[in-house]
Amino acid sequence: MSDEDKRELLEATDVAKQAGSDVAAAYGDEMQSLPAQARVTHIPLLGHRIATTGFLVHEDAHYWLLPPRHVYRMNDDGIREPFDLAMTVIEAVTRKACVKAVIHGCVCRASFDCQNYPQDVGCMFLGEAARGVPREDGLMVDVEGALEHVRRALDAGLVPTLAWEWDMMLYGGKQNEGLAVCFCDYCHCDLRLSAREGTERFRRKFESVPTLTPFVGAACKLCGTCSRDEVCCVSAISQGPESAEIDASVCIRCGRCADVCPEEAISFEIPAGADVVALLMAELGAVTDLTGPAGEGSAS
Repeated sequence: MSDEDKRELLEATDVAKQAGSDVAAAYGDEMQSLPAQARVTHIPLLGHRIATTGFLVHEDAHYWLLPPRHVYRMNDDGIREPFDLAMTVIEAVTRKACVKAVIHGCVCRASFDCQNYPQDVGCMFLGEAARGVPREDGLMVDVEGALEHVRRALDAGLVPTLAWEWDMMLYGGKQNEGLAVCFCDYCHCDLRLSAREGTERFRRKFESVPTLTPFVGAACKLCGTCSRDEVCCVSAISQGPESAEIDASVCIRCGRCADVCPEEAISFEIPAGADVVALLMAELGAVTDLTGPAGEGSAS
């Protein structure tokens, strides 16, 4: 990263603090009403109208959560090896993107005045759709600057989420020319709130990372920590006769259950031979093009 980029990133810290205040003023009431809006979606007719026109998950959105911890890849000998899925995937999409912008501050955490996670760690916008982000809202960065932002988010305990939604059109871009990388928390994330309080339509927006499967090991003591409502926002976990059981068809792979398990019995596995990054990049490529008009991304 150049000295100029480092200087701008330092200056962006102050900008982000002000941005958080501005966001809270502009969207605070709307965001704080989101849980109630989500609950209303259970009401016939009215709920459908709220779900499709309100301040909730976009009708055509897709989300891929990337658990930042407790991910293992099986090698050819059947041995589990730690795999940094989140960083590997984000580096791949970042290098592919022609434009990279770091947004000043998180709308969700600022609106709820979150004290558990940093409010000044915002999303990243990638692709041609990010080109219109103004200086007061975000900072254009190179690959190194983008990955430095990602490391900060991961160090803060945030969960990266690849989001293909209406955010891409906020600054005049096209939805099929961009991708957002959100850094979600466990307490005020709008996606989790919508999934927890809303109907099944919200949960269907979450796509499973290809081949990534939740796993409960023999160390499970059936303590029930993982199956609490405040842990699993989609109620994918139940207590079986010998261990906790995770419904892989419902699980959104956020990793919260693995983080809170006192026995470290829960993890996520990738089978031997599976190129999970290539498979996920193919899914993303089916809905968006990050390379820009020239058809090429930027490694710088």
